[in-house]
Amino acid sequence: EVRRVLEVGCGLGLFTQQISETGAEAYGTDISPTAIEKAKATYAAPDFRVGELMATAIYDEIKPDLIVMSEISWYVLDQLQEFADFCRKTRPNSYLMHILTFYPPGEQSYGTAYFTDFPDLKAYMPVNIIEEAEFRGQNFGTTTRSYFVGQWQPL
Repeated sequence: EVRRVLEVGCGLGLFTQQISETGAEAYGTDISPTAIEKAKATYAAPDFRVGELMATAIYDEIKPDLIVMSEISWYVLDQLQEFADFCRKTRPNSYLMHILTFYPPGEQSYGTAYFTDFPDLKAYMPVNIIEEAEFRGQNFGTTTRSYFVGQWQPL
C-alpha cells in the first residue's frame, strides 16, 4: 500500500498537490528555494522541502513508499545511477513512478550517452516495471511521453 509519496524535482508543487488530494502523505523536494517558497505559499497540504536528488537524509526521514520523478531525469543524468543504487539499498520495497519526454533523433541533444528512447530508459533503470505507457500523436508533435511505475530490482 502506498501511503507516503515523495516527488523529487517538484518545481512549483502542482503535481505534489494533486498527489496529496488522493489522501496520500505527499512530500515534494526541489533544488530551487524559490520554487519551494512558491509551492508552500500556494498549497498548504503537501510538505515541501529544498533538496537535491541525492539529499539522502530526506529519503531516510520520509521513508517514501513511492518516489515520483516527473520530467527531471534529463537534469540529473549524472546522478541517476547513484540514486537508483541508493534506493535499491535503502528503499528496496518502494516504487518509482517515472515520467519523461523524448525527442526525435537529431532533436535530442543531451542524455544520448544514457538513453535515447523509452526502451533504452527501461533497460537503464533497475526496476521491475508494473505498468507502462508511451504517448505519441498530435498533442505531442514529434515528441513522445513515457510513463512507468515499477519496484526496485534487488541488488
